[in-house]
Amino acid sequence: MTRMLTLPAGFAFPGLNREIAARDSMYDGRDEHYLSVGASALDCIADALGGDVPGAILDLPCGFGRVTRFLRAAFPRAAITVCDLEREGVDFCAAAFGARPVYSTEDLARLVIPGRFDLIWVGSLITHLALGQTRALLNALAGVLSPDGRIVASAHGPGIADGLKDWGYGLEPREAAALLTTYGETGYAHCGYGGGAGYGISLSDQLFWTQHFATGALEMPRYRAQAWDQHQDIMVLRRRQPGAPMPAVDEAEFLAVRRAASAHDPRLAAFDSAAYLAANPDVAAAVAAGHFGSAFQHYWRRGRFEERDGVPNQKDVLF
Repeated sequence: MTRMLTLPAGFAFPGLNREIAARDSMYDGRDEHYLSVGASALDCIADALGGDVPGAILDLPCGFGRVTRFLRAAFPRAAITVCDLEREGVDFCAAAFGARPVYSTEDLARLVIPGRFDLIWVGSLITHLALGQTRALLNALAGVLSPDGRIVASAHGPGIADGLKDWGYGLEPREAAALLTTYGETGYAHCGYGGGAGYGISLSDQLFWTQHFATGALEMPRYRAQAWDQHQDIMVLRRRQPGAPMPAVDEAEFLAVRRAASAHDPRLAAFDSAAYLAANPDVAAAVAAGHFGSAFQHYWRRGRFEERDGVPNQKDVLF
């Protein structure tokens, strides 16, 4: 049994496939939110492609097509491959969006995906993996990326520190605290649900990834904090090109962000991106223009030291 989304007036893709599978866990009954997340993913992809039109696309993990439907609408002639551990989701996406089905494996070092792809979308997978699994995934994807292709992958950055402290993202309080501590020390941390080493929550940042992609088959020309749904960070990856510059990173700033997150800095916990942007239209404009990667980046570099609305006052915070 399936349901049908209601598209708002003036929707950018009036022909979007509106069918929702009954077991689509990403759909919570709010059509507008479901659509906005898919549209935000497409915005991230368009930014990464810079006007290029992919002929072959891989969506991994595809789930039940929250993003796949937008890929099909935006690139109607592309050959789309969908891949996931959830076989029912793969089958649904293959039938609903005219995609080629590939079933994933729990051990990503053994993942085999036939073909070469101009665009690989990896939404909310690295966010749940231990570093070893993430490396295996990236190695597998590097092997199927076309010479001029792009991988657009999401990751949990330090912007989720508030949520880890407040409600844990499914982790117990002590597990979330340990995750933040490890992140502060290494730049990449993971804790499986139930405290194990399996599927769970990971946390990383731009500095870690810039260092990670300094060598190897892939390079990272672009990184955007909280670009997907104002929540997950976005990495844009491509095959290494000789002499290509790495994205600029203020190492001192990111080390400070790590320490603040891991030390449970109450000013960081009290920061509200939406409120900060609403109170400071000039910052919102600067972020929209790409001068700052996020509201938090502006806050960390400048807002903490300026007399701005929306910035937690140290006197108002309990230490």
